[in-house]
Amino acid sequence: MHARRARRPLQRHQSPRRARGRAGVRIQINYPVRVGELSYTNTVPFRLDSRWNITPCPSPRLLTSWAEEGRVDAGVISAVDGWRLEKDFEALPYGIAARRQVRSVILFSRRPWNQLTGAVIGLTDQSSTSVRLLRLLLETRDSQKPVFREGLAVDDDARLLIGDQALTPTPGLVADYPHQTDLAAEWNRWQGQPFVFARWRVRRAVAEFWRRELGEALGTALDHFDRNRANTVRASARALRLSSLDLSAYFDGLTYRLTDEEAAAEERFRSLLGRAASEVAR
Repeated sequence: MHARRARRPLQRHQSPRRARGRAGVRIQINYPVRVGELSYTNTVPFRLDSRWNITPCPSPRLLTSWAEEGRVDAGVISAVDGWRLEKDFEALPYGIAARRQVRSVILFSRRPWNQLTGAVIGLTDQSSTSVRLLRLLLETRDSQKPVFREGLAVDDDARLLIGDQALTPTPGLVADYPHQTDLAAEWNRWQGQPFVFARWRVRRAVAEFWRRELGEALGTALDHFDRNRANTVRASARALRLSSLDLSAYFDGLTYRLTDEEAAAEERFRSLLGRAASEVAR
């Protein structure tokens, strides 16, 4: 009789990899985490393997809605929305921050910044964090009283744009709104801190193993971006019709690995918003 071959013990969690099926055919095994992926250029360094069940998403606000509805388990969530979700979503040390200017969160205006009292400002519906920052700068810091209006209209005196729309404005937009203000630069001039626009979060119900793996995958994605930066910048610059030099400078101004400095700045922003809300409630 032949001795029975001992069975190898099953491992509950193995390092993510591609398995091989019969005849050596490679089989893709998707991970049990659904990741929402924003299409903005500033999220390019976070591009993950397709095994993370990637769902493309056109705007930060929609990504937040998907997280609330249970359609995605992770993504780079707008800072203000992330605080609201923190009971169910764990924060990771990755995100999108700017130490000085950001170049993709811009107020385009027909009037100078210090003459916006009474001006009608059209607000992008894509991000709550940028809108809250704008209001904090104008109303709290500068004591101005503009009229904020959801959405964009032809009679706007100013309009807040984010993402690639702000990074690559049309000539017509620049002609109509000749005064452009970078909100991250204004925050830094006021507080002397970086500004955190968004942070990666993952659903707490996801197994700890996979939450940890996601964090490692994000770090690996950033390492890959750093190693292949020249090629990635060239490809993205062509798509945006920007020069590689301009787009490289854009990425230079962004911080993706968030440290205690960014955490302190984020908490400062949260505190100032809370104080401003208390003043209004009086």
